[in-house]
Amino acid sequence: MFYSLESRLNSPVGLTFIAGQLGLGGAEKQLYLLARELLRVGWRISVITLNPHRGDYWEEPLRELGIPVYGIADGLSRFHRLMAIRRLLCQQRVQIVHAWMMHANLYAALGGRLSNTPIRIGSQRNHHTSRESLGRAWYNMSLRGLDSLVVNCQPAAEFLRQHRPKLQVKMVPNGVEVPESLPDAEHKKKLRELLGISRTAKVIGAVGSMIPRKNVAALIKAIGLLSSQEAELELVLIGDGPLRRDLERQALSSLPKDMVRFTGAIPNAAAWFPAFDLLCLPSLDLEGTPNVLIEASAAGLPVVVTRVGGVAHVVDDGVTGLLVPPQDVHALANRIGRLLVDSTLRRRMGEAGREKMRREFSVKAMAACMTQVYEEAFAAKGLSRNDF
Repeated sequence: MFYSLESRLNSPVGLTFIAGQLGLGGAEKQLYLLARELLRVGWRISVITLNPHRGDYWEEPLRELGIPVYGIADGLSRFHRLMAIRRLLCQQRVQIVHAWMMHANLYAALGGRLSNTPIRIGSQRNHHTSRESLGRAWYNMSLRGLDSLVVNCQPAAEFLRQHRPKLQVKMVPNGVEVPESLPDAEHKKKLRELLGISRTAKVIGAVGSMIPRKNVAALIKAIGLLSSQEAELELVLIGDGPLRRDLERQALSSLPKDMVRFTGAIPNAAAWFPAFDLLCLPSLDLEGTPNVLIEASAAGLPVVVTRVGGVAHVVDDGVTGLLVPPQDVHALANRIGRLLVDSTLRRRMGEAGREKMRREFSVKAMAACMTQVYEEAFAAKGLSRNDF
């Protein structure tokens, strides 16, 4: 059951998030969305970033909300970072410190203790479930100092509850903004013109870092299998990374000219989704609740994704999209082809995906669920916000 944010926040609660960085990324966007919603209903929010970089993408939007952002200088030892965090937490007089990424958990656990911050919350944003992580001393030390650990997918929650039964593991799905209405045909036409895509082409979109686990090479191979069946077919790849040059060479050598477009990284990639007919996410593993996936569904796109991590809890197979086994290029091509030839199926899945996002993955639902985590941590210590 979700708590009602408006009815419960009668006095300001001080909450500091510790983020590894505020650059362009899914976890950072989720931090912004949550902070904005909690601020809206009366929380007192601040953010500490461990690796401040000039021009980090989400820093300015947070400051525009009136949220203070404090950077811990690069090059400091772990001890000196910890002391700096302790000072900031004491100055802010917060009731909750929440590490937003796994490698920040130790700072929330120890910094929270040293500053006498009552509630210390950690996070695990990806589906890290290897025994190797659980065996690391720093990881276990941070877990022991936390009141709760928040994960964003059910498989991660189940794994941790099995291997760390004393740990309070809480599952809070990512949130997404669902637009009230979808762009019209004229808007789609303009976006395609900007991308240099034919109005009549069938377009597959993909968004993400060009790194091995995102498995973009398999998607290019799948498009190659489909290219002989569908003449007007285009793949748009939004993102950048160390594999980009290799992927460009692969596309150039195996596909007709101009069938694949590499756009590079785009800050608000979801703004381009109306140009697509479907979205594909061929990841190998480690996906929690991928931002790109919930954003595509919120935009009314059917999705074809590999069944890894928490994806199956986001996509209802055959209803909001299609799931395929990881590394099965032929299955990937088959499911993409099935959607390309059936506009009615695409529309029906897109509508079902939007409704699921509105029902289960709204930003308000995420914030209410996170509020419940904080309230339960207070209650476990016999505290309430009125004690401060």
